[in-house]
Amino acid sequence: PLGYTYEAIVTGSQTTVGYGQSIIESLVIYNEDGEDVTDQYRITYNTGRLHVYKEILEIETVSSSKIYDGTPLSAYGYNEPTGLLPNHVLQNVKMTTSISSDGSAANYISFKVIDLRTGEDVTYMYYVIKHYGILTVNPIELTIEIGSAEKTYDGTPLECKEYTYYSTVDPTKTGLLPGHTLKVQISDSITNIGITENTADVISITSGYKNVLSNYKITIKNGTLTIKPE
Repeated sequence: PLGYTYEAIVTGSQTTVGYGQSIIESLVIYNEDGEDVTDQYRITYNTGRLHVYKEILEIETVSSSKIYDGTPLSAYGYNEPTGLLPNHVLQNVKMTTSISSDGSAANYISFKVIDLRTGEDVTYMYYVIKHYGILTVNPIELTIEIGSAEKTYDGTPLECKEYTYYSTVDPTKTGLLPGHTLKVQISDSITNIGITENTADVISITSGYKNVLSNYKITIKNGTLTIKPE
């Protein structure tokens, strides 16, 4: 509460490399009038941990990227770490990140530092600074061209629900992964003399029952609907 204060006695220290404990020996809480109100509280004490390091170890993981292909992206690799003491090496190194869909993620690493002379795990001796590379899956660039149509006025609506698609990067390729299904809903129409755009209302790309549209960067090229005078 506002105006309350406390006094605490904390003990514990650590001088050598390794772990120690920090303990609250006593705690007194005072109200705004300086009265001891400690008995009004149910207090739980947790033991703190003291950690003295010998060296700073700095390590950086690699980055990698690819165009979405439905398979996981992972990358094993890291720079030569700085700060390792003589006869100390990294072991049990694991890169723990993979990414399959469009987006980015940090390339995490885990490891132990082992003393080759004794086989002892000495990771506790190091304050570890990790710089994570980035894993990036970029979307497939896909162009969809909406069809066009024209006719002479006859009083009936003109529609065109046709479309084509291809890779934006390489128009000679479809751009759609095997097993993926593209559906484009087109509902524009024109009845009177004139011209209007023919556009896509809804676009979906699925793999089985899974929506994978977010893994594609779509460029739309609209068509036209034209009705000419008789």
